[in-house]
Amino acid sequence: RCHAKTLFDKNLDAKPWFGLEQEYFMMNPTNGKPIPFPATGYPNPQGQYYCSVGTLNNFGRKLADMHLMHSWIKDESVDLLIGNTYGKYIARDENIPFLRHGFPIIDRIGHSYFPSLGYMGALSLVEKILGLMMDRQDAECPEEKFELVM
Repeated sequence: RCHAKTLFDKNLDAKPWFGLEQEYFMMNPTNGKPIPFPATGYPNPQGQYYCSVGTLNNFGRKLADMHLMHSWIKDESVDLLIGNTYGKYIARDENIPFLRHGFPIIDRIGHSYFPSLGYMGALSLVEKILGLMMDRQDAECPEEKFELVM
């Protein structure tokens, strides 16, 4: 990037296009091969796997999205994470309060039945968010601030 910036700065009137591409493989821990290569034999030609085009060719998307979100959270200060069940792993790793919302929520019974529409749904979400923030405040505050005062 430094070398590219040096070149681009020599001609500021030009409008160069410059991009970086991140590629990585997600490996299947049971056979040591990239997802979704077959356990034995050889995979189909590269076309099916290249750029993951189409729903039948999209392998490991949830994992890749979680990896990207985790990278963003490591770069930015985050006070609260709101997401489906899979967000709990990032929240635990980064010690961030976590509010389960959306689909799927598969680690809680009946969670999908709580309303989140309209005034009552919004009020419920605000109450849950405030509860999480106050729990964090209680966990991090000094002992003298934790005591109940009446």
